[in-house]
Amino acid sequence: MRVTIPTKDEKETYNGTVQAIHSMDVKTLVQWFFDWREEYKHPDRHVHKLIVEGYDKIEGAVSFAYDEGFILVEYLENAYYHYRKEKSPLLIAPPILAALCQLSEDAGFEGYVCIQTKQQDDLKNYYAEFAYAVDIGNARMIIDDVASQRLISVYLNKGGDTHGQDQD
Repeated sequence: MRVTIPTKDEKETYNGTVQAIHSMDVKTLVQWFFDWREEYKHPDRHVHKLIVEGYDKIEGAVSFAYDEGFILVEYLENAYYHYRKEKSPLLIAPPILAALCQLSEDAGFEGYVCIQTKQQDDLKNYYAEFAYAVDIGNARMIIDDVASQRLISVYLNKGGDTHGQDQD
């Protein structure tokens, strides 16, 4: 699925894709926090990656399941190299979540996506700000149908090359 990946300062955008991960990709995810090999082998989960068009590196990964009426995000992670001293200028999670909102719509779930947040306030604040998610308790946040449409309209790329263009 084609997505638009903005920089954190929102001055530039890049074309990217969110797509199913392959077994060869999983072998490259060894320095990441989550065990993506286990997620990839899990029979009820789907693992997707975010890549910027024209680059080989995986910028982010997500593990999710189709639940009763929504998509449940188990894990969502930025690439390990985004945590170094020179952090990535890219917004990683919102384009991934927008793709999941579209998958939720395609599945007949009206765009509903539930995120496991592990009770981290900074993470909850991030999802509330950038993904319009609402805390529903039990370490979960929900992206409802309205928020889903906002994410889809902002981050799904229906065509056109915006790579490296200023957004003035």
